Amino acid sequence: MATTTIATTASNAAVTREIVTCESFQRLNALLEKKRRLVARIESLPAEITRAHDTVGALQAEATGAEIGLADAEKKPAPIDFERHEAALAALAKREVEAELLERGLRARLNALEEQVTVTDEEISVECRIVGTDAADIANKVLDALATELEVSLAPVRAVYAKIVALTDIVPIRSVQDFRISAHLSDPRRSFMHYFPHCGGSDDAPNLLQVETAQTEAAKAAVHAAMKPVAEALRAMHSHVRYVHLDKRPQPYRVKSEVVTESGPRGRFAGETVVR
Repeated sequence: MATTTIATTASNAAVTREIVTCESFQRLNALLEKKRRLVARIESLPAEITRAHDTVGALQAEATGAEIGLADAEKKPAPIDFERHEAALAALAKREVEAELLERGLRARLNALEEQVTVTDEEISVECRIVGTDAADIANKVLDALATELEVSLAPVRAVYAKIVALTDIVPIRSVQDFRISAHLSDPRRSFMHYFPHCGGSDDAPNLLQVETAQTEAAKAAVHAAMKPVAEALRAMHSHVRYVHLDKRPQPYRVKSEVVTESGPRGRFAGETVVR
């Protein structure tokens, strides 16, 4: 038992050495974070554009009201301070121009950011393929380490298997004959082959390799812990969803209604009103 524990610990350390956080994992996470920030900024712009647009409308209405007020004042006998009115109108016009520039700038920024998100999506797609390749390479290296561990672990099993073969060479035992055919790591006392016509057979006895113990659970936990960077990178890769421009997103369904009134000639029932 002590020898097995030492060998397992050494193997886990070897597996851990194979798990290195690849640069592609880091690049993918950086690109996903970049996209998250871009999308957050994009989705905040429509409200700012609406406020700027409303400001332009309000200033235009205020300027129109001032013009109307000046026209009404000219009809009155009281003197008019034209210089003050002109200064007020000029100030309103300046604020209106600034608001229009702000609105146009926000719309241009929205378009530019959406183009940048499209470019970032392409970069993420490329990096996802690299991550998939790197993850597969790491998994193959880990598999090589585990295959080596399996080879070492099978040494005592092969010795026991040779003893069983030697025993059945001396005294033939039907269950052991089936066991030798299946090589299934089942209990040799319980092996029972199920044969299929023209295509061999299979051992229906429980497979001892599938028996769960504290040692197997610890081994699985060690692999899960060692493979965590790969699993996180793959989750990040599979969670990536391409950005959809705001103007291409599905809009809320709006019910459009119209009232149709029909009426018949005198002597008939009046037509009914249909609301669609």
